[in-house]
Amino acid sequence: MEGSEIDESRPIVGENRRAAAPDPLPSPATHGTVLGIAQRAGRTMADAKPSPRKGRKPPSGDKKQFLTSMDPEVIRRIKQAAIGQDRTASEVMEEAAKEWLARHNPRKAPTSPES
Repeated sequence: MEGSEIDESRPIVGENRRAAAPDPLPSPATHGTVLGIAQRAGRTMADAKPSPRKGRKPPSGDKKQFLTSMDPEVIRRIKQAAIGQDRTASEVMEEAAKEWLARHNPRKAPTSPES
């Protein structure tokens, strides 16, 4: 049958005639892997994460955080006073709050092992 030649330039329906494209992603890391699982350098994922900011640490003991808003100048002066006494701003504020509570509500003065 004349004209029944196959045109190689046209793809056949359902057939992918393109060559496989190279993988666009880099090859997986092999350095520092254990059984194909990448490990972070210097620590395992179960280790405690380092503090995101220098000087920030969770409250010690039974302490809880208390967020409040103050005039920026007052905050600056509290921090400077704390540095001058080699204390944290939290320690200074806790002392001030205890003194304020003792003056304004002497019947329910807070007790602590430090007092």
